[in-house]
Amino acid sequence: MLLKRPKILIFDEAVSNLDQPTAEHFAKTINRLKGKATMIFITHQIPSGLQVNDVYHLGDSQHATRMEIMEQAAKN
Repeated sequence: MLLKRPKILIFDEAVSNLDQPTAEHFAKTINRLKGKATMIFITHQIPSGLQVNDVYHLGDSQHATRMEIMEQAAKN
């Protein structure tokens, strides 16, 4: 898949069935691709260590930073 150097990568629940260490390894690997492709993550769980520019919460159509989303999740 990455051999063709796609411009857009879409990940749908990419870490939902991974244990924590594997999800963190996934995030580190994906972080190396930052700036080389547009990446869209469809997820209920943002992997620890994943570096993103924007987060869109589709349930209420809000735009927030990753930090704001994580702070809100900690409150719930």
